[in-house]
Amino acid sequence: MAQKRKANEAPATEEHAPPPHLQPGSQVEISINDKGFRGSWYTGTVIRRAAQSSRNNPLAANNYLVEYHEILNKGATKPLRETVHAANLRPLAPRETSRKFKFAEDVDAYNDDGWWEGTITKELDNGNFHVYFMGSKEQMEFSEDQLRLHREWVNGSWIPPLEEGDEQVKKRVPAEEEEHVEANLQESTPLAVLKYQKVDHAGSSQGPSKSK
Repeated sequence: MAQKRKANEAPATEEHAPPPHLQPGSQVEISINDKGFRGSWYTGTVIRRAAQSSRNNPLAANNYLVEYHEILNKGATKPLRETVHAANLRPLAPRETSRKFKFAEDVDAYNDDGWWEGTITKELDNGNFHVYFMGSKEQMEFSEDQLRLHREWVNGSWIPPLEEGDEQVKKRVPAEEEEHVEANLQESTPLAVLKYQKVDHAGSSQGPSKSK
């Protein structure tokens, strides 16, 4: 006969391996819910899982320590590190090598070192586009190479997916950044054997780095 469990004793929580994009060293996009940042995605690197789950905190395993690529700490001396829930992390979004954008299309626009969700409101004579941002009630002008089609990461897939025949924009990660991330990973997880995954940046910086 099975022994009765004490009333205040919860079953142990089973640990699951994180998905590929949350493995240490993976580059991700991070959603920031703070005021003034809603609707934006900033790139960063997963350092490690923040904590193991326990009976008192079974959801702790869903939190990850990440290091931003472009956002600095309060002293603006080094990249900001934060603990972020897995729901606010996703792989780097795909971006076609060439795309003809059109009126009323939902896009992400690269501004202030991050990707911001908006809608194209006008195609200009110079080939640029007006993009309206619902969150800030602002409209700004962007060139085609500062835009990508807006996509959602749903159940491990991008919606909408890359169209057949399209290729994702690829841009090499600078060697000095690889060395910086590798050093941080080794320092943060000395017992792990980590391999830095080369995942490409998208877009070019417009505006100064933000401090948070």
